[in-house]
Amino acid sequence: MDDRDLAYDEATTRGRFLMDPIAVQDVVVRYDSISDIATPVGPSKLLLEAELERWA
Repeated sequence: MDDRDLAYDEATTRGRFLMDPIAVQDVVVRYDSISDIATPVGPSKLLLEAELERWA
């Protein structure tokens, strides 16, 4: 495969590979925006475990 960037976009019923540089850049920007505000793995795991206990 050559050095082109690509991204994978997934929906409820199907997914698709994006090879258009503008579309790939859009995915990168969205991912980075979400990553910037996401809770780190450790605290996320603790939060999920606490909720599972609460609803068990």
